[in-house]
Amino acid sequence: GSIGIEALRPAGLKLQMLSLRRNWLTSEDANVITSLVQSMSETIVKLDLAMNKMEALGVRQLLEDLPSLPKLRCLDLSQSLFATEAFAGARFARLAEVAPMLEELNLTSC
Repeated sequence: GSIGIEALRPAGLKLQMLSLRRNWLTSEDANVITSLVQSMSETIVKLDLAMNKMEALGVRQLLEDLPSLPKLRCLDLSQSLFATEAFAGARFARLAEVAPMLEELNLTSC
């Protein structure tokens, strides 16, 4: 969960790929994810958040709070169970603003 992610923040990693797949992340962890990604905003190309428990509230918050990710090409949110009525009106269009190079968006089984 977020305790392990919190431990990564002070490292200031400049990763190109970050996989947090199957970490049982919930909506309460969305702010921790965006904070961690902030430190690698200039380098990250692939962000894998698949198979977590973020649901509608978490993915909504993630979309609202993502920093500018100018090199991000792939975002995987598959199997995150967020496509519910509570997700209606979420700002997916914001991805075009914060990740203008995005080429792949995986929403399988959401």
